[in-house]
Amino acid sequence: MEDKISSIKKAITLRSSEAIKQYVAYSDCLACISEVITTQALDTTKYSILETKDLDLSRNFYKLLHKKKYHTALTQAFCDFIEKDINGCDIRLENFSI
Repeated sequence: MEDKISSIKKAITLRSSEAIKQYVAYSDCLACISEVITTQALDTTKYSILETKDLDLSRNFYKLLHKKKYHTALTQAFCDFIEKDINGCDIRLENFSI
């Protein structure tokens, strides 16, 4: 599978999900975007979701906090929220302190 992925040619790099959707809608290309983006504004007449076999598109997320900075209650609440919310998902979260 890795050989096949490395042989894929990149056509263009776009910086927003909306730009990616517009480009795909009017070209013969395809894109890998978040499932959340596709379900939020999916026009089924322009787009199709393709299921992939044996292709892991997961990614790591990192929580980065400065050790010597004061962390507000809001910061702690956000950290608690993402840790609780991620536990039920197929997402890996790694903690780092700088």
